[in-house]
Amino acid sequence: MSEHQPFNENANIKIMAYLDHELSAAESVQIERKIAEDPQYRKYFNQLQKLKEVTGAMKFKILPDMYWDEYWQHVYNRLERGISWILISLGAIVVLSFAIWTAVSDLLADQTINPFLKCGILILIVGIVTLFVSILREKLMVRKVDKYKEVER
Repeated sequence: MSEHQPFNENANIKIMAYLDHELSAAESVQIERKIAEDPQYRKYFNQLQKLKEVTGAMKFKILPDMYWDEYWQHVYNRLERGISWILISLGAIVVLSFAIWTAVSDLLADQTINPFLKCGILILIVGIVTLFVSILREKLMVRKVDKYKEVER
C-alpha cells in the first residue's frame, strides 16, 4: 500500500464523502468504526481531514484590474498572431502553388497525360509548397527563441 492512498478507490471515496457529510447515517457509522479500529485508516483519515481544513481556509487573491487588462492583452496578441500566421501560411501556399502550377501547366496541357497523373502532380505541388511554408514558418519562430544559436560545433 502506498503512503498517499493506502486503500482502494472505493474506500478513498467513502472517506472523502464522510468528510463532506455526504454519507447516510449507517455509512457514517461504518466509517467511524473503521477509523476507531484501524490505525492506518485513522492516519489516512486524519491526513485527508487536515488537507480539507487547509484547502478550506485558502482564500483567492483578488487581482487589480491592471493585471486583468494585461492578461487579456496577452491573450488577444497571441490569438491575433496565431490567426495572422494561419492566413500568411494559407496565402503563401495558394500563391506558390499557383506559381508552380502555372510553370508546369504546359506539361499538364498535354492531352496524352492521364488525368489521374495530372491530379497527382497537383497534389504533389500543394504538398511540397505546404511543407516548405511549414518549415519556413517553424524556422522563423525557433530562430527567435533558440538558446543554442550562438553555439558553434
